[in-house]
Amino acid sequence: MEAGTLAAVSRMIFMGFALSVAAGVRADDKCLARGNMGDKPFSMAHCAISYYDGQHSVTIWFSQAPIPPAETKSFQISSYASPRDANGKSRTQMHLGFCPGGGGAVARPEAVKSVEIGLDSGDSPMLSRQWVLDPTQDKHIRFEKLSGDLKPGGRLAGRVTGGKTKDEDTQAAYSWQIEFDLRLPENAAASGMGCE
Repeated sequence: MEAGTLAAVSRMIFMGFALSVAAGVRADDKCLARGNMGDKPFSMAHCAISYYDGQHSVTIWFSQAPIPPAETKSFQISSYASPRDANGKSRTQMHLGFCPGGGGAVARPEAVKSVEIGLDSGDSPMLSRQWVLDPTQDKHIRFEKLSGDLKPGGRLAGRVTGGKTKDEDTQAAYSWQIEFDLRLPENAAASGMGCE
């Protein structure tokens, strides 16, 4: 390879690395939420996480479309996932809010007492739903795996499954299989879910 070509390739690799660092891309973060929303299948492989330090609670935002960096940053502060994008278009998304350690700093499946889960359909807003579920008493949600240290910059990993076989209003089925392995933001959110 000629010196000029090698130099150009090196510059491109460096620029790609610099852009990924600037955008906050974390190659080791993984997430996937899939299932059915009103009998319509969904798959969401884009996500952001917020961490409310005062309660050791998290909110995970899953989206079918990529989440712009500015919106990720706003979500990390507010724990609020807007159902519309910057152009006003409805999103297909899901949010999952819970206290992985039941108020403590160590995540364990048996510590989760309350979960807020919401689904938004960008195509059919009437299918959007939100529930508050208790995994210790409710068969509709189950934390199969959950681990991590709840602190700014810590990690949280887990697998959550469940669903509502028939929604009271639509008689449609809702189900979810959620997997995540995410680094918590360095800066805590100003608000989030309470653990008591």
